[in-house]
Amino acid sequence: MHTRKALLLFAAPGLLSSNALATIAFTDDLSANTRFTVVGDADSNATFGYDYSADGIPSAPNGTGTLGLKMEANLANGVAAEVAAVTPLGFSNSPYRVTFDMWSNFSIADGSSTEFAGGSVGHDGVATGRNGATLIATGDGGSSRDYRLYKNKGEQFFASLQYGPTLSSNNGSDPILSAAFLGLPAPAAQGQAGTSDAGDTAFQWITMQIDVDPFAVLQGTTNDLGTATFTMTSHASGLSVEIGTVDNSNGGTVVGMEGNFAFVYADLFSSLANDPQYQFGIFDNLVVEQIPEPSSSLLIGLAGAALFLRRRR
Repeated sequence: MHTRKALLLFAAPGLLSSNALATIAFTDDLSANTRFTVVGDADSNATFGYDYSADGIPSAPNGTGTLGLKMEANLANGVAAEVAAVTPLGFSNSPYRVTFDMWSNFSIADGSSTEFAGGSVGHDGVATGRNGATLIATGDGGSSRDYRLYKNKGEQFFASLQYGPTLSSNNGSDPILSAAFLGLPAPAAQGQAGTSDAGDTAFQWITMQIDVDPFAVLQGTTNDLGTATFTMTSHASGLSVEIGTVDNSNGGTVVGMEGNFAFVYADLFSSLANDPQYQFGIFDNLVVEQIPEPSSSLLIGLAGAALFLRRRR
């Protein structure tokens, strides 16, 4: 179970979930590449301004139009591959929030090649795919760990206590995940028969939210600061799940929480689908908000409110 040190009451979810004090640092509808560097293995691809309506995919929920970023990995070689599209934040030493829309697609009939889509904060702009604090999730549920947190390329397993407080596992079979991420058919225009499994992210728009506090401590086993909390919302079910928090204070590798944001797409396995044209991820409507540090008086007020509520229980 996570514990929070008193000095970090300003990182309480209620504060970071409010946009009242936030300043939008930048937005990007990904209809063209104006600020990204793509770093990927040779057998991968990132296409900005891709019209995903050609695949029968509706407009993403937080924007207009159907142009976005299409990402693919392990296209033909049958070797694990990944790719990242990286952009600088343009600020530092401040809590911030990243949100974007994400669609995962896969080949149903012939058995897919299990692939992952997600996002990363603190990416170094050099690594091909996962770097910094990362969450990636499968579309088809073909893994024993469908939702994976990373510090750089080091996977953070469920025993690390960094996964969400309502989850009993990081597999799509978890009841919370199964309820939030519905089993759905592929868009009719694709001509695919069948559905995804409940608990998987395919064939639905997901909004990923990353709340980052460079100064936070959760588990407190080291003096290393910085947390990145990943939440996913399905627009098919209307439900949100906190997938977990990459926490520098739990020991092990320490990752930077600032510098760059990246979209990440990866095939971590060597298998290939017979219909690889259905294996891809779509990203759209990136928003980065800077959240100023609250004043010391606000910290004191929050601490007093927390103490009052604790005594009332």
